[in-house]
This record gives sequence, structure tokens and C-alpha cells, in this order.
Amino acid sequence: MEFGKDLNLKEVVNKEEIFLQMVKGVKQFHQLGFYHRNLKPENFMIGEDGKLKLIDFGIIKEIKDTIQVNQINTLRYIAPEVFFTQNYDQSVDIWSLGIIFFEILTNNPFFEDSMNVIQLLKKRAEISQLQINSKIKEHNLKNWQVEILQRMIVQRLDKNQQIIKQIKRIGINAIEEELEKQYKSQNIQEKETFKWIEKTEEMQSLIFINNKGSSFGFKFQIQHTKDYEIVYSQNGRILRKDQIMDFLEKPEVLTNIEQIKFFQWNGNYGANKKKVGQWSVTWKGQRLQGVGGQYSKINVSSLSNNGNKHGQWVEIIPNYWSWAKAIQIGQYQDNKRQGTWRYTYRDQEMGGGEYNIQGLKFGKWIELWEQFYDLALVKEIGLYNENGRKIGKWDIMYCKDAENGYKQMQILLKPNKYRGGGSYDQDGNQKKIGKWVELVDGFSWGKQITQNGQYNMQGMKIGRWDIMYCNDRWKNYKQIGGGLYDLDGNLQKIGVWVELDEGFRWDKQVTYSGEYNMQGMKIGRWDSKQCPPFRENEYKQMQILLKYYKYSGGGSYDQDGNQKKIGKWVELIEGFKWDKQVTYIGEYNMQGMKIGNWKRTNLK
Repeated sequence: MEFGKDLNLKEVVNKEEIFLQMVKGVKQFHQLGFYHRNLKPENFMIGEDGKLKLIDFGIIKEIKDTIQVNQINTLRYIAPEVFFTQNYDQSVDIWSLGIIFFEILTNNPFFEDSMNVIQLLKKRAEISQLQINSKIKEHNLKNWQVEILQRMIVQRLDKNQQIIKQIKRIGINAIEEELEKQYKSQNIQEKETFKWIEKTEEMQSLIFINNKGSSFGFKFQIQHTKDYEIVYSQNGRILRKDQIMDFLEKPEVLTNIEQIKFFQWNGNYGANKKKVGQWSVTWKGQRLQGVGGQYSKINVSSLSNNGNKHGQWVEIIPNYWSWAKAIQIGQYQDNKRQGTWRYTYRDQEMGGGEYNIQGLKFGKWIELWEQFYDLALVKEIGLYNENGRKIGKWDIMYCKDAENGYKQMQILLKPNKYRGGGSYDQDGNQKKIGKWVELVDGFSWGKQITQNGQYNMQGMKIGRWDIMYCNDRWKNYKQIGGGLYDLDGNLQKIGVWVELDEGFRWDKQVTYSGEYNMQGMKIGRWDSKQCPPFRENEYKQMQILLKYYKYSGGGSYDQDGNQKKIGKWVELIEGFKWDKQVTYIGEYNMQGMKIGNWKRTNLK
């Protein structure tokens, strides 16, 4: 005799897979000419081979027969017509499967239990199809799940006979086909076996200079070796080497330079090289208190695979480093985030949101910006659809580090606070549309720069875009640059532009002004100019620097649109800023190559 384990719906993690096995079992039963009438979770057990088994055939009936029922145990899942009519067919099992599927997806019963059997039966008989459909839609389910449930849980006793004629319960074959299609679609990436490939990638990470609010790019290499190692290096110097135990799973690859140097997972592997048990994190050799979680062993009752995260986890944010010590806290089921997850920073809750049963963000979220750190306290607030895609209005909120600590994060909506953002399309393509106020890469206390302009319906920048700047002494943002993009959505800059130096910040307020042709190529004269930090006349200085300093940098590009520098140029030294005003002056030939002597000049 084969024994198995009871199926607990609340422990089910592979929800679609489990339900698909239920449907297959009932389908086989129907093909034999029988139907169950009293399907419930207790009728299914998980065998020693991990397969779902349909059991308890005590009140089965041949499909050709008509029966009468007076008493049946466990009424929660039984179709209403079983109690009130004598003529029904195998579709009563479809109703029961629908109630079970609803409970699997939501962890809630469709009907509340009642001690009064008469009252319970009355509720079953009186609930209308509209009420059923409304109840299904109350939960954050995917569209296909809502549709299939509405075609399974069909009220044949509805007083509206027109609805009964229009709606028929979906057949068992159609349910199986839809589940097969959805299960394959949702799990194709998860089921694909990762293939280890020897390769070397060039990467770049932003490094922020603590209290200066500035940043620079740090280039390094990531190598996947034949010995299943990930080696991080820069110019031949090894920064880190990780031995990958489970090379059939896609490994975690670090792209944050501090994490490469200081971040380390600690835990055990099982005999199959899967992570098991409790795992923790160390940072600079010290354990991060509370960070980590549990990897589950094989769980027969939920068919979960070993090596999956399960239960409560505390994880660092992707951008975690010495000046961005924020964490995320929430629950995992079968390696998927579930329910409420929240951000915590310096012991204060900073936002968060909900994950749906597919492990995707859903509904309203308050997120930390991807470059969030102590001098860039930025949040993004908006909506995700059921597929985990941003839709509609998204706000970008910023709090200055110097303003009364972090309490400002709760009152950013006040009129005297700066606010950015824009809208995504409603179709879930995550295309920016309409007017946007965006933060530049590396935005921080010392680099409070935004770009303001318009996206077309294809998510491409068009028309006028302004570059705005605010230093720590100003209350408002001022326009200091910008120009036009072509209206065809090719992202080509055209006409006159004023651009900011890539390293622009409070102590390096350098701009470049010149012209683009209709193909988006620089032509003619381009000037480089600088404004002293915190000047009283603010950015008027940018327009009168020729008089103020008797000096302007820059030079000319060829007129053919090849973006070749030609003739005399004054170029800024790498690392140029207010207290390091060094330039090189020299000449380019007509092929854009430096020639002759180049003179180093200190302007201060």
C-alpha cells in the first residue's frame, strides 16, 4: 500500500504546478466515466514519488446516473446544484476545482465557514454570478487567473436566466490547456538550465566621494573561468575570487565595487551543492546583524526544490555600500518574494510595497532610487501592474541631507520641497510618455541636476529638454543648459545646445555650448565655460565669463559632421575643478589628430 503526505493549501508554493496536477487527476477520472461531486483538498495526497494522487472515491457516481444527496461532509467546495437539484453533471467537479484554485492562489476560503448548515447552504444558493465575479476580482490575481476562475465558479442557480444561458462552466480539457500554456510561459526562464560559459566582461561602477557629493566611474573586469570561478580584477590586479559551487544555476555577480571588496555570504551547502540552512552576511569582516535568511531543504508537502529561499529574509539593497546602508525585509516562498516588503535605513522605515503570488511587484510602491545613499536621499513613488511593470504617474522625491535629519522623508509633499517624475504608459511596456523631470546619473547633494522635457508615445525624447541645477544655497532650480531633440524620436540632438561636463558638481560648474547638425553630430565652434561656486549672481556668470575671466575654453569641430576636432583647442585637465583649474592648449590637424606642442596652463 502506498502512503503519502497530506496536501496543505497554505504551504503550496508551486501553485500552478500543483493545481495542474489536480486537474490532470480529475480529467483522468472523468475519462473513465465518473465524477467525484465532493472534491476537496483532503482528496489529494502527495505520493513518495512527489506526484499528486486523487483519493477518497466514497461518493463517486457514474456520469450517466442521476443521484440525490442528503448529507455530504465538508461543504465548502461542493457546487450549489448538488444540494438543490437532481440533474447535474461532471461540471460540479469544475466548480469544486475553482474553489480550491481560488484558495491556493489567495490563501483565503471562497466561502466563510458556518456552524449553521442551513445558513451555509442558503449562502451557496443565493450568491449571484455578479457577486462571484466581484469576489474573485477583490484579490491581486493575474488576468488569466481571474478569467479562468470566473469560468469555473459558475452559479447555475442564478435567478438571472440570461446569465446562465451566456455562461457555461469551462471544460476540464480547456482548463488543462490554459494551465499548461500559462505554466510554461511563467516558468520557462526558471526551468532553463544555466550554462556556464568562460568569458571576460568589462564593467564600470560609480564610486561616490563621501562628503563631497561627487562621483567617478571605476572600470574593472569580471571573468568566468573554466574552473567555475568568478574573478574580479582591475588592470591585472585581482580584487576578489569566488568559487561557484552550483554551476548549473546562474550565479550572483557583483557590480558594486565596495561589495566586491567587503561583502560576503556565509553558510553551508548540501550534498547536491545547493545552499541549505541559515545564511548570513559579513561586511568588512564583521557580521551584519540580522541580515540573511533560511534556504529550505526538500519539502515533499509543497514540492519545493531544495536550495530555495524560504520564510523571512533580510537583504541589503542592490546599491549597498558604506554610505548606503539600507536593507529590505520580507518573506520568500519557493525563492519568490511574497507579500509586504519594506525598506529600512538608519532604523527608519523608508517605504516598500507588495509582491504578488508570482513574486512580482504589484500596486503602490515607495522605492529607494537605484543610486540612493547618504547624500542622495531619493525615493520613487508609483504603481506596478500585475506583471510587475511600472504604469502611470511616478514621482521622484528628494530630501537634502542637511535638513533636520531624515524626518524630511515623510513630508516631501510640502510645497517648498522639490518634486520630479513623470508617467509611464498604461500598457505595461514601461515606456516613459509625456512630460518628465529626471535626475542625472550621480545626482547628489553636490550635483542636484535634473533634465526636464517630453517623451513621445514610443518612449523617445523629443523637442526641448532643459537642464536644471540647484546648489545648496538656492531654494529653486535654475536653468543652466539644454537644447532640442529631433521630433521623429531618433534621439538626435539638433541645433544649439548647452551641455554640462560629465563631472559637473558644485565645485566644477563647467558647461560646453555649441551646435549639432540635423544628423546629431557636433559641428563648428564649441565653448567650455566655468562658473565659480556659490556666486551671488548665480548662473548669469555662465553668460559673461568671457568678460569676467577674459578667457574661454573649447575649440572647433569640422563642418562635415564627422565630429573631428580641428584647429586650436583649449581642453580641461582630467579632474578639473574650482581649486584645480588646469588646461592644455594646442592644435588638431584636419584629421582630428593632435599635433605640435601642447601647453599646460594653470588659470589660478
